[in-house]
Amino acid sequence: MKMEPYWKYLYNNVDGMGEQSISLFKYSAKCIALKCSQEFGRGFSKNLKAIGGRFNMNLKFGEIPEPGWIFKLESQEELQKFISSVQKKEILPKVVDQKTEKQENIILFRKLKELLDIIPDEGEDFIISESNGFRTYITFDDDENSVYSVKSSKKKMNVCQVRI
Repeated sequence: MKMEPYWKYLYNNVDGMGEQSISLFKYSAKCIALKCSQEFGRGFSKNLKAIGGRFNMNLKFGEIPEPGWIFKLESQEELQKFISSVQKKEILPKVVDQKTEKQENIILFRKLKELLDIIPDEGEDFIISESNGFRTYITFDDDENSVYSVKSSKKKMNVCQVRI
């Protein structure tokens, strides 16, 4: 059974993104969902997270799972204010160069894989850097400050970051 949106909007031009369609759905008794293009979602991801949104690759709007953003019902008013601000061009999307981002992720993953092989899996945390007010470190324990995890068949490593 296909779910119908209770609200739709077609942006003619969102700061260089071109035409963008967004839809809001009453997803459950406690949640609403925002369905949009990947480009729109990535361009406004910080804003959507700030409202309390969580990205989910497998929302069920119909038979086939689709990506979208899920929000608590209480966030609806704030989400509508955000949508209005985008319409008025008061909030602009971040520029995401997908090719550069993908290359940077590949480079980061390869460097982490190298570290995974040379760092012992026991002992103290390994500090990578302390700059711009943050300490970035590697741990082999589960850590709530984890921003990236790398696994091999023998080890699991968490890259963590805390404000200093």
